[in-house]
Amino acid sequence: MTTQPETTRQAQAALATAAAYQAEQEAERKRLLAAVLALWATLNMKEVLPSWTIGGIGTRIYVLLSSLMELVAADADGYIRRALDEQGVTHNGPAIIPVAFSGRASDGRDLESLLAGAVAKVREAQRKGLSDARARQQGRDFLELVVNTQIADAARAAESVAIAVADGEKNGRKVAVGWVRMLTPPSCGRCAILAGKFYRWNSGFQRHPNCDCRHIPVTVAGANELLTNPQVYFDSLTTAEQDYYFGKANAQAIRDGADISQVVNASKTGLSTADDGRRYRVDPKQRGDLDGTIVQNGQVLRPTVWQIYRDAKGNQEVAKAMLARFGYTRPQR
Repeated sequence: MTTQPETTRQAQAALATAAAYQAEQEAERKRLLAAVLALWATLNMKEVLPSWTIGGIGTRIYVLLSSLMELVAADADGYIRRALDEQGVTHNGPAIIPVAFSGRASDGRDLESLLAGAVAKVREAQRKGLSDARARQQGRDFLELVVNTQIADAARAAESVAIAVADGEKNGRKVAVGWVRMLTPPSCGRCAILAGKFYRWNSGFQRHPNCDCRHIPVTVAGANELLTNPQVYFDSLTTAEQDYYFGKANAQAIRDGADISQVVNASKTGLSTADDGRRYRVDPKQRGDLDGTIVQNGQVLRPTVWQIYRDAKGNQEVAKAMLARFGYTRPQR
């Protein structure tokens, strides 16, 4: 009787932890989305803007979404620590500050204004003469996209910070911690070809709206045990699913033996982006005397997580210091 190597058992345990974490967050997302859409259904189509503002629908949706963004950030920190522990790695870094990942859109925009885009969609549809039902549906579709994307991005940002500050230790030795992309099937072709690749702690997470892929923390040495094969994922789909998620022509080319990565890369539309451009989040409560902040109209613009990684230029110690300075992690005692 053959036994699995210890590294393989650890990797499988880490994958199980990641899958359980994703399932928990998916359940939370569905509960929030149901509550948000229930509020949206009460919007007065005769007085759209007053119903959203004075009627408080917009504020209530903002509070619901911000609260869950904070919750998923807190869950992300614990998940990263558990997944590393399953691989025999101790996370010696500071804890993240969950509230730092809520209340603002992932690209630094004002979250309330972003959510209000749903109202703008309704009013635009009404100006075009569409029925109230169709106008409401267009606003609902926009709102659902925002909610799904912001929840996933808040979790991913928190996961990324927890990985960046991990200070991993295994068998008494310091180890570098990075991450591997985990799909949440069904996944599109652009996500599938990125699955299983090892990324350093400061690599931006390529994603598109509604992307629900996540990080799995891993050491460089253990990365091979967590690699996933895009072709295996493709082969697990039915022909109809392959056509839907990869495009009919692309799927046929892959079935005919073409390399899956080359096929998908050749047809990229540019919708997949890494949130690592120069991005800031408005934080009026943050001190304005810190390096890297910009004070504008009485508000302090705090660098996003991805901007901090870029500014650190690959220096992990600099990144850790900046993450603490700008309120993403707690000072270590």
